[in-house]
Amino acid sequence: MSNIKIYFDDRILELTDHISEPTPETHLRSFHNPSPLLLSEIIGNLESGSYNHVLLSGRETLFSEICAHFRQITAGGGIIFNSRDELLIMYRRGKWDLPKGKQDDGESDVQCALRECTEETGLKNISVIRSFGSTFHTYSGKRGAIFKETKWFLMKWAGDEPLIPQTEEDITELRWVSVFDLPDYMEQTYGSIREILQKIHESV
Repeated sequence: MSNIKIYFDDRILELTDHISEPTPETHLRSFHNPSPLLLSEIIGNLESGSYNHVLLSGRETLFSEICAHFRQITAGGGIIFNSRDELLIMYRRGKWDLPKGKQDDGESDVQCALRECTEETGLKNISVIRSFGSTFHTYSGKRGAIFKETKWFLMKWAGDEPLIPQTEEDITELRWVSVFDLPDYMEQTYGSIREILQKIHESV
């Protein structure tokens, strides 16, 4: 099992292959092969804010056991670069974000990501380069706790159409930024988005 991070706002549940040494970080807790009851308690403590960062190791079914505590949703998102190798980010509800959204019935992962990118940014001449992995986060919805997997795709825009923020989705600004400037935006974003921005920044 490779390392997987699940975000509860800015709190993290991290699945890892092996927990070797006790961590000096007082806010980090670790558990090996937690029982189903203990796993429920861990999730509850992350939701309430009692735990900030938890490391779990053990059986390969841990991920699916965690998912079973939530209603599951799949989304698609785009990491869009222009011809100047600038990344498109958006400002929504007080946070810097990336275009993404829930997958509709019958859509493929790529179709979902492309549709959401066009709807939220106004850009149409977007091509998919490759998959960029998934992020996982939880939140409270009208029908209970939600577990969302967002499948990300690296994209290239080669058009000349203007940026049009989807205001009905509370997007107030779209901005092209240099990859070298991404650390300036990492504090004012979500944990799962920060993970993506860090990967992009470290790749240059």
